[in-house]
Amino acid sequence: MKPNPYLVIPSLVLGALVGWMGFVITNVSCRADQPAPAPGCPLTASLIGIGAFIVASAGLLVVLALTARSIAEYRQERDQQEG
Repeated sequence: MKPNPYLVIPSLVLGALVGWMGFVITNVSCRADQPAPAPGCPLTASLIGIGAFIVASAGLLVVLALTARSIAEYRQERDQQEG
């Protein structure tokens, strides 16, 4: 069974945005604890960003899949009642 691109693509795009936000927020918060021109903490920020990407992508994919399935079931039931 092939994955539905209408479900996978939005999940990956929004997951990437959430992962990027996780990276930026973590990196900026590390700079606040260090003296000026601080490099931040790129390793920790990268791990947080990757984790946020995985969690957000998986969660959104589940919600989109359940929504698509619900719509398909509703249409099928409606067609049976009409026909």
